[in-house]
Amino acid sequence: MRLDVFRIRSGRSFPQNRMVLCFTVIALVLSCATVNKTYAQEGTVSQTQKLTVRGKVADETGKPLQGVSVTVKGSTKGVATNENGEFSIEIPGGAKILQFSYVGMEPQEVKIGNQKELNISLTPLATEQQEVVVVGYGTQKKQAVTGAVVKADLKTYENVTVNNIMEVLKGTVAGLNVGEANTAGGVPGVTIRGQNTIAAGNSPLIVLDGVIFSGSLADISPSDVESVTILKDASAAAVYGSRSANGVILIESKKGTGVNGKPKFEFRTSYGTISQLKPLEVYGAPGYMQHLNDVLNDNGTVVPMDQTPNYLQTNEKVNYNATSDHKPTLEDPYSLFNQTGYNFNTSLSVSQRTDKMSYFLSGNYTDQKGVILYDRFKHYSIRLNLESKITNWMTIGVRSFYSNRSYPDTRVYGVATNPSNGSSTYLFSPYADVYNADGSYNMFPQTTTSFVNPFSMMANEGYNRTGNLNGIGYATIKIPWVKGLSYTATYSKTQNTSETGSFYGFNTYQGQGPKGTGSRAYARGVATLFDHLIKYNRTFAQKHNVDLTLLHSDQKTQAYGESLSASGFDNDQLGTYRLQAGAIQSVSTSGSETQSIGQMARLTYTYGGKYSVTGTIRHDGYSAFSANHKYGNFSSVGVNWNISKEKFMENSSIFNSLALRASYGTNGNQSIAPYSTLSKISNGYYYYQGDANYTYTQSVSSLGND
Repeated sequence: MRLDVFRIRSGRSFPQNRMVLCFTVIALVLSCATVNKTYAQEGTVSQTQKLTVRGKVADETGKPLQGVSVTVKGSTKGVATNENGEFSIEIPGGAKILQFSYVGMEPQEVKIGNQKELNISLTPLATEQQEVVVVGYGTQKKQAVTGAVVKADLKTYENVTVNNIMEVLKGTVAGLNVGEANTAGGVPGVTIRGQNTIAAGNSPLIVLDGVIFSGSLADISPSDVESVTILKDASAAAVYGSRSANGVILIESKKGTGVNGKPKFEFRTSYGTISQLKPLEVYGAPGYMQHLNDVLNDNGTVVPMDQTPNYLQTNEKVNYNATSDHKPTLEDPYSLFNQTGYNFNTSLSVSQRTDKMSYFLSGNYTDQKGVILYDRFKHYSIRLNLESKITNWMTIGVRSFYSNRSYPDTRVYGVATNPSNGSSTYLFSPYADVYNADGSYNMFPQTTTSFVNPFSMMANEGYNRTGNLNGIGYATIKIPWVKGLSYTATYSKTQNTSETGSFYGFNTYQGQGPKGTGSRAYARGVATLFDHLIKYNRTFAQKHNVDLTLLHSDQKTQAYGESLSASGFDNDQLGTYRLQAGAIQSVSTSGSETQSIGQMARLTYTYGGKYSVTGTIRHDGYSAFSANHKYGNFSSVGVNWNISKEKFMENSSIFNSLALRASYGTNGNQSIAPYSTLSKISNGYYYYQGDANYTYTQSVSSLGND
């Protein structure tokens, strides 16, 4: 079920951390000052003579435009058009020009003269009339792109309930391989054009809102995503240098939009059930007896089929002989762990966009239950995107979100995928005793200790909670005296936290021997990034377009972790809340730090909208690389011939767009663990034969890689 509601009301937004608060307050104060300046009711121009001008504003098709800003040039006086596109403004004496501006439209200036009525028609911006695609560190016109860049079709699964943006992308882009998520809240594996490395990671680089993303894709709510673009080849991805060997996925979150110039409210909710497409088929009683007979015969013990029951375990024999027809105690053992799951999603957002400011505020909640017992996932998230046009040459903005994910950690999955202990759910005998007489779980339901009851393998207590707090602040300055030149500074900070814990009591297989065992762990990672971006885009003589991008980027990551475990308790009632009472205790801590630095230059030249050439070079350094290879250079070149723009294709009805591209590039992969290129020494105690005590020793545990 999906429910969309649109209402016209005012909305509020609120920040999530101090950094976001700082940027938000600055944006709000400056934007309010701008708005007040635009729409103030008192002009600075002499008002000795006044003239009232009325009129109507429409688009090029004649449709009225509501919310168009109508201002007197050189004055602070202004109004906005109503729902019929109409306006009425009092002109101070001496004023000569009216200015009309609207989001997505070319601004227009009209001389007033003695006119008392005006009919204005606004045309779309030139950039709005041409298809623009997101590329690394900016956008480009589609006809100028020389690499393999594909914008995903998000409409395909628009009405399908999904919890992860990767599920939306499945089957929408050639070369993008999206695996299956077989747990509630699971993130499917993703590769672009197959596997690219043996030792390092194969996951593509994720870029969210122009910033390298630190976190899990499960943190990003699909309802907050505006567009997804895939950089598939070396030429397109070369702008990310040492991070781009596995391809790049660019995700853009939603910006502010409105309904007729007023706030837009959107509410969506959905609920659906989840069941196994084809349940696992396990042996029934006859099949189990035949399997036992086959095993006996294969091992050299040849017995007739009617003698096979004599080789059942003690518990199995009792249950086998309990009825004359040998009715099994478990018709379908696997059904003990199956359940009908569900997926519940709800989201609420409010957004607005004017010619001076835009905002998008959303909240999302997901509750999913899997088809296997104890498989559960909950996700809460909130997002605030805010942008303000302070002046004609300066824009500032904030993009921020907080995500909290929770997974119960007592699933059967970990048991079922580790059959070495004989506890897989599908190995249950149809004549097993799952429960004891008092209703508790029978640890050895088939008598033999080689098979442990899967229920006895699960923890009495378990939790897994993660959080992601992300803030991006940016400011763009268009250099007034150099047409087409702009500078953007972007600062991003992300904090990831993880809390896990479990406790196995006296009645569990793991906790029975050591008299209970439990653990807790906490980890925190912080990533900061500071990008400086210079862009120059200008067309000369209406045919020669030059698009230049220069980048300097600094990134630093820090990770901290601590864990503790204990065993040997006098009672197990308080679980992880009383680990200090364990007779045997262990504490460990960890930490790491990495730093990256990079410079990049990209130049695209386009002639007549037909021929494009792009050259890119990036210089990267990474602290985790070996001492003799800290830095690397990555370059690419690509050409694009837009054949459909040629005169000989003007009358062609076969193709609406035809282009020929060729490119070459080099990429790198820095998906390696910190300090993995260094030699490491481990220590311990070793008992030498004949010695009275253990001897302290040291040894090289791993060799460095230069």
